[in-house]
Amino acid sequence: MEISGSGSGVIVPAEIKELHDYGIAKIFPPDDGHELGLQVMINHMIRETDYPTP
Repeated sequence: MEISGSGSGVIVPAEIKELHDYGIAKIFPPDDGHELGLQVMINHMIRETDYPTP
């Protein structure tokens, strides 16, 4: 299962690493919002979770 989220300044880098190690697919740190923009992050999540339905 794909789980993604945004840290929004609350989740520190060590916690992001721990979440990734635990199996969370992607946590976007606050800098990603500034550097990538919301649309790029949304596109990433859609691309990673777009599977054909049976």
